Amino acid sequence: MPPEVCLGKPYDHKADVWAVGVILYELITLKKPFESETINGVLQQIVKASFEPLPQNTPSDLKMLVVALLCKDNLKRPSIFDVAAIPCVKK
Repeated sequence: MPPEVCLGKPYDHKADVWAVGVILYELITLKKPFESETINGVLQQIVKASFEPLPQNTPSDLKMLVVALLCKDNLKRPSIFDVAAIPCVKK
């Protein structure tokens, strides 16, 4: 669930970009980017906390991709078309 949804704000297709970022983070680290023992705790983590950095051996272009996908500000988060144009995604 992207930050804008957690805050009860309108959302658009960039919510799906956020979801791809969460999945990609989990595939790389084998853990969730935002965790808590309660649902409210998870929502607070999503809205306010930053996720733990990716492992150092993660390629830099992949790190930049995850950071962009998990941008809390949906206006700054890339669209799926922007993501498709990123060189490491194009490959």
